[in-house]
Amino acid sequence: MLPLRNPRLDNPTGRLPTSYVNAHDADEVRRLAEKHEIPFNEAVRQILALYFRQPFPLSSKRMGDSKTGRLPEMVAPRHIVEGIEVLATTLGLTRGEVLRQIIRGTLRKRHGRD
Repeated sequence: MLPLRNPRLDNPTGRLPTSYVNAHDADEVRRLAEKHEIPFNEAVRQILALYFRQPFPLSSKRMGDSKTGRLPEMVAPRHIVEGIEVLATTLGLTRGEVLRQIIRGTLRKRHGRD
């Protein structure tokens, strides 16, 4: 008998929560997605994957600026979803706040502002 494989088990996924980000950050992610001709959600997933390859410190304090752009709930590789959950628990933040800080930090590093 041939073994049957479920391709979804080769790359398990999870869900990232809906969260709000700074409108400027959301617009910048949207511009990057358009520039590289990828969907917005894929751009967010790539930013998160980059963070886990090249992490930088996150703050245990919430970001104080307006959060008017919306990140939809999205599917992401399980290791990213679990990494976000671990960071949120460790820092005492929500998963949405961790997403905001990773996106903001990655965009700043891209512009050379640390």
